[in-house]
Amino acid sequence: MHPVEFVGQTQIVSKDQDEYRDLPARMDNGIMTCCWGMNWRQRIVAVFTGRIYVEVLLCDRKLQPMRLNTKNPHPRYRSHV
Repeated sequence: MHPVEFVGQTQIVSKDQDEYRDLPARMDNGIMTCCWGMNWRQRIVAVFTGRIYVEVLLCDRKLQPMRLNTKNPHPRYRSHV
């Protein structure tokens, strides 16, 4: 999977940091939203297994609440893909 730009994003996290991939994101009321794209193989695997694994780099910090979604969670931008 790879991060992708999306309608409603407000910034690029880790921009110009060689050790990290640029992460288009929207920061709003303490919530960061980002969007990820899949290549064809990943799409097929997800369709057949119904699963996506999430890895979070905690860096020895506590895990924060998180959720996955298939739609843009910001109502103003939901109609855009």
